Amino acid sequence: MGCWLGTCGITHLPIEYGAPIAMIFLEHVELTHQLFDDGHVDSDAIWTPCFLPLYGTYDEYGGIENYKTDWHTSYIVDRVKEFVVEKDVGENQYHDIAVHKADLTMKQLLQCISESRVELQAYDGPPTHRFGCMLVHEFAYEHLSNTISENAGWRGSPSMERIVQHGIGAYNLLLNYDLWDIHTAVPMPPLVALNMPIEYGDWNPFRYLLVNTYGSESNLFATLQIRDYAVLMMQLARNKLPLDNPMVQELIYQLSRFFVFNQNFILLRRSYMPQAGAGSQQSAYRLHDSLNKLIANHVGLKIKEDDFDEEELE
Repeated sequence: MGCWLGTCGITHLPIEYGAPIAMIFLEHVELTHQLFDDGHVDSDAIWTPCFLPLYGTYDEYGGIENYKTDWHTSYIVDRVKEFVVEKDVGENQYHDIAVHKADLTMKQLLQCISESRVELQAYDGPPTHRFGCMLVHEFAYEHLSNTISENAGWRGSPSMERIVQHGIGAYNLLLNYDLWDIHTAVPMPPLVALNMPIEYGDWNPFRYLLVNTYGSESNLFATLQIRDYAVLMMQLARNKLPLDNPMVQELIYQLSRFFVFNQNFILLRRSYMPQAGAGSQQSAYRLHDSLNKLIANHVGLKIKEDDFDEEELE
């Protein structure tokens, strides 16, 4: 097969060769109790994000290149190694490539994903889960990860600075707390007893990170979901890396950004999943343009209606 255009999971626009992108790794979970004949409730009901995004450029074969190799890529590979199902070369030696933990690198992992060869062992549910990815135009990810929506529901709309401060407070707590082994069954004390700097009902991703870390290891979501970064945070705290360490700061900031992105992703009624269009070189930009103009007109009318209703209530 020759080269093809990717598809953005936010805009649904084509992604051309060399375009800056964010790759979001996904695990197939398909929680059947959340599925209905007319759709499903949650954005991550079928595929769920596993790791923070990998940034680079589109390689015109459904993948990513020119990404930065650092602690984060090492973390992703190490975590995948813990759960990946090893496979030998299949009948088609060109596409049914081997998956071996011993020599797994980020480059090989990406190649295995492109050939749909990666499966992860699970503690609950089906014996294995497929592992894939969703590509997003970098400009779309940048916008959604830095835009605080006013419609975030009961959690309110805190600033990015406040979310980051929660992360700093959570990490500072870990630095100054006698951590238990996360693989023991010893429960975590109430957050109030730990003097967590949070308020009831506050929008705080790090509260959930800490609470969920101590969940049962038999829980499907204790394997590779995005909150698994709490384990990494505790590892860094165990090693006494200070708050001003670049890796610690980057981790807290990127977790904060992804939290905002995910909230906006949900508000836009999107679903995490590999996108349609693989193998196609068709762009149809004029069709996108005409449709987006209709969408913009429809949205504009709805905003005017909402503004009018708010004026009537005043």
